[in-house]
Amino acid sequence: MGLLTAGVAGLVLLAGAGVPPVPWRSAGADLSVRITVAPQVAQPGHWLTYRVRVRNSGPGDAVLPVLTVNVPGDVDIKYVDVAACHPGATRNEVVCPSDADIPSGGSGELTVLGKVRASARGPLRAGARLTSDARDGNEVDNHVELVTRIAPARLANRPRPEVRRTDGVARCSRCRG
Repeated sequence: MGLLTAGVAGLVLLAGAGVPPVPWRSAGADLSVRITVAPQVAQPGHWLTYRVRVRNSGPGDAVLPVLTVNVPGDVDIKYVDVAACHPGATRNEVVCPSDADIPSGGSGELTVLGKVRASARGPLRAGARLTSDARDGNEVDNHVELVTRIAPARLANRPRPEVRRTDGVARCSRCRG
């Protein structure tokens, strides 16, 4: 009983001495998302591969995070490599909810494969957003946009030279010069 009384008396003395209370803050997640594309210059009628990387730098867990990826309207999505992902509100949106919290230091990757429509006009804008029920003190890196240039039609549709060997002599069809 004496220790309890001394402890309470000590708290009263600290409170009376004007020590400001320390605000309670939960240790939130620090989420980030990055997106890359290959090739870096798109061509109508050709494939694009978007890679989306997510990370929780902590200190706390990301509570049930959701990744939303928007590919350009001129890109038809053909493949997504994460089974938990599903189509979003629009034709070119992919939503990937996590069924578990992501611990500090955890990361993941998603690949979206699409084909650029033949009628595509550039530039192509893709975006990704990562959200969580946990507080994130730095939300600037929770969303990202990527702009991909489209090759001019005269370059995108130009036939490639064909080199054939005939009688030991290389002959080039469709070569210039």
